[in-house]
Amino acid sequence: MCQLFYNTQVHETKGDRLTTPLHSICIKRYILEEKFYFGPHKEDGEWCCYEEERKNLLSSSVEIEKSIWLALVDEANSSGKLIQGDDKGYPLLVSPPAPTTEELATAIRSKRDALISSIEWRTQRYEQQTILGLTPNDSAENYEAILVYIQALRDIPEQEGFPNQVEWPVCPVEQ
Repeated sequence: MCQLFYNTQVHETKGDRLTTPLHSICIKRYILEEKFYFGPHKEDGEWCCYEEERKNLLSSSVEIEKSIWLALVDEANSSGKLIQGDDKGYPLLVSPPAPTTEELATAIRSKRDALISSIEWRTQRYEQQTILGLTPNDSAENYEAILVYIQALRDIPEQEGFPNQVEWPVCPVEQ
């Protein structure tokens, strides 16, 4: 019986192994085995762990206890660290590399887009209520403050120092 085991960082499958976005480790796990083989994969050198034989790993792979491997995976999942091999091929936890400028910019834009989406409904409601001749739930002052806030969010990529330094505008109303 086979079970694939991975953390939330996993994003692609390569044949019978899983890799993280930073290509730090891939994992294939069988429930019944007690030993793992850990080392760089023959095809691409990514760090891998198999519970079967070493056929897909380079000869420098090492055997490790299942309990040690599972403890490393738990620690990696809770700490955000990556599992890589040391100079003798044994697995150890390392801090992930800092994000690139492009990755940081993408993350900031995603956060900005989420903030806009979380407040934009209020401007739409105000506009629809006004068009229908209803008394809007928000005041005209709140509506204008929300529009200014949304524009400030849209302007974030134009800030000096973006994406390394960002000044987030404060939402002017309770959400």
